[in-house]
Amino acid sequence: MQRRRMRPDAGLGTTLLVGLALLLASCGYAEGLAEDVAGEFIDDQDYELYAGTGSIATLARNADGVDVALLQGALRAGDTADDLQALGVVGFAFDRSFQPDNTRLEGIRLRFWFEPGDGDTSRLGPLVISHVPVEEELLDPTLVPDPPGDDVAAVLNVSSSGWREVDVTNAFMSDWNAGRRLAVFVFRFGTPTDGEGDDDDVDLFPEVDGVVRRAHLVLHFGVNL
Repeated sequence: MQRRRMRPDAGLGTTLLVGLALLLASCGYAEGLAEDVAGEFIDDQDYELYAGTGSIATLARNADGVDVALLQGALRAGDTADDLQALGVVGFAFDRSFQPDNTRLEGIRLRFWFEPGDGDTSRLGPLVISHVPVEEELLDPTLVPDPPGDDVAAVLNVSSSGWREVDVTNAFMSDWNAGRRLAVFVFRFGTPTDGEGDDDDVDLFPEVDGVVRRAHLVLHFGVNL
């Protein structure tokens, strides 16, 4: 949080600063500035909410939508040599305690690292991200429906490694406004399997150069004027 405290003896400087804030507000340019009851000024800010290894899992699902295997602690998507679809499931536990005073939640982005694994997932189409509303506070991958919730985004670049970022504002806000404490997202490819009898997958929670690239949400808070 970036804060600038006003000196009690600021005098004319205080008057000019307050006048400038009022002028900006009247012109519609004061979205990044607000004064709280302590006489401090607060900028817009982001809060990063990370998923732990205990909040990720990979499901193996057959063509009938039946889950036949569950791997905890891994977040992968693709297909298997047995022509099963692999779905990555991640949950983000949250509450309102991290929201700064005098702010409102304006936007949420899901960031994750895309690391190509075995085979070639480009034949499976885009990487699709879905949202599953759950009332539990602990991740239970077995509750992922078929199809897995509401699709909220798709990633077309499925060949190169690196960070990917998608807007999940509406999905997360539905959990936030409903008073839930867990936001669950599912990763899968548009085509469940290519039927070629080999593993094609990507790692979405990998260790790269000795550092685990953890999936996380970026919550953007704007100030209330």
